[in-house]
Amino acid sequence: MKDEVKKKPNWIKIRNEYETSNISQRKLAEKYKISFSTLQCRAKREAWLKSKNENHDKIMTKSRQKSIEKISDRNSRHISLVDKVLDACETILSEQLTKGIDMYGNTYDSDIINHSKIARIMETLEKAQISHRKSENIIDAIDKQKLDIEKEKLTIMQAKSGQADTTIEDDGFLDALKGRTKEVWADDSEED
Repeated sequence: MKDEVKKKPNWIKIRNEYETSNISQRKLAEKYKISFSTLQCRAKREAWLKSKNENHDKIMTKSRQKSIEKISDRNSRHISLVDKVLDACETILSEQLTKGIDMYGNTYDSDIINHSKIARIMETLEKAQISHRKSENIIDAIDKQKLDIEKEKLTIMQAKSGQADTTIEDDGFLDALKGRTKEVWADDSEED
């Protein structure tokens, strides 16, 4: 039999696979038929883990930045659209109001003004303002109150299911009662 010529591992390929995937060093050693301790020593010497973490952080940063840019672009388009709607509502509302007042400030018969049209414009204006606040992540008092209630409901549900953080800050109440329970209860019975 011929002696098998042992092929040198392609360390660049192995390192690249380790740094760009979720494969463990042990699995890599098995895959490339390398001693785990050899791979582990090389990885430690060349700081593969540090490099892998840095690459991961760079990728996550770029990913977050792209997401932020997409959201920002979307919000910008949304705000621009809302601004156009607000401008149109303002123009129409102004036209309706000027029908009832001339340049001297004289008012005319209210039959000239289309009240239902003004009401629709005001509704549209209000909806546009709400949409604008939402796109800017501005919540009004009612929405904040609703959000607080929902958070409280979630906390209660988590507590019921055992998922909540059950650590309760000690306010010293139990320590105050230790050894004094009889005295406290005695005071209650004396009042009767």
